[in-house]
Parts: sequence; structure tokens; C-alpha cells
Amino acid sequence: MTNPSMNYGIESVSSSSAAHLMEKWCWLVINIFLLVCLCLAVPGLGVVARYVYPAITFVLATYLYKNSRPLYFGFCWWSWIGTAEFVRFVEYSSSSFDTSRIMLAAPYLTCLVILPTAIKQLLQVRSNMSPLLLPVMAVLYGSVISANQGIDLLSLFKATLEWLCPVLFAFSITENWRQYPRYREVLTKLCRWAILLLGIYGVIQYLIA
Repeated sequence: MTNPSMNYGIESVSSSSAAHLMEKWCWLVINIFLLVCLCLAVPGLGVVARYVYPAITFVLATYLYKNSRPLYFGFCWWSWIGTAEFVRFVEYSSSSFDTSRIMLAAPYLTCLVILPTAIKQLLQVRSNMSPLLLPVMAVLYGSVISANQGIDLLSLFKATLEWLCPVLFAFSITENWRQYPRYREVLTKLCRWAILLLGIYGVIQYLIA
């Protein structure tokens, strides 16, 4: 007879190996993303970067959300931390200023990846995520009221995303609470590198710009 505990152990090891392999693939895709970003920073490609950067950010966020939630979590943080600096670097290298600020939409797009899953979970009557319906409904209610008052649609859309994205991010963390140790590891490494890189950027900004 086969020992049930042995079968469980084999399945656990197999699942862990598959997750480790998938994470390697995710890192490969992340490295490709970084390489593309370096190419977009080449002088003269400012106009191209304006549209390509948000698109590839959204694609990478979608891929990571489907295959590695901890890495998606880290990528979301990086997009919010580093997008403004990347935009500034592209503008400096291209000697131009993007008045449309389209590239700054990239962090919002990373959070919108969560929306389909959030809607599906929140609409379930017995879902543990049901309390998050209250802030979502509050944001949507405020958006409807603002729209009726004739506020500019672009400003309204931006304000709605600014309120909705933190709720979606909270949903993602709550949904994956069992992966807390891995989330903590990703966040710890992220903070260390972010402090270093932002410190270097601050020094360069002070000396050059």
C-alpha cells in the first residue's frame, strides 16, 4: 500500500519545484522588460517610450499576476516608486517634456490587472472579501456624483483610479495572505534596493539637474 503522507510529500515537492521554475521564467521576463526600458531611454526615443512603456508595464503586470503573485506585488511597488524617475530620465535624455504625462499612467495599469479577479470575488455572497465592497462602492458612488456635476472626464478618471487602486492592491494582499512570508521577503529586498537607487537618483538630480 502507498503511504498517504508519502504521496502528499511528493506532491508538495513537485508543486514547489513547479513554482520555483515558474518564478525563474518570471525573472527572465522581468529582465527583458528592464532591457527594453534601457533601450527606450536612448536619446531620440522619447516619443516611442511615451506609449510603449505603459503598454509593456501592463503586459508584464498581467503576466506576473497570473504566474507569481509575490513578484507581481513587488513589481507594483517598483512601478509606483520608479516610474516618475524613469520618465524624468527619458525626458532628460531626449531633451523634451511630455505634457500629456501618459507614461505616468503605468502604475495605475499595474493595479487594474487585479480588477477582473476582484469583481469576481467581491460579487460572491460568502466571500471573505465582501467587506472590501464598501470602499469600492464608495469610490464608484463618488465618481458618479462627480460626473453629474460636470467635472472633466479625464480628471474624473484619474481621480477614480487614485482612490480605486489602493483598494485593489489591498484586495490582492488579502487574497494571498497565505504567502505572507514570501511577500515579506520581496518587500524587504524591495525597500533595500529602492532606498539605494532613490538615494543615488537624488544625488544625481542634485548635482546635474
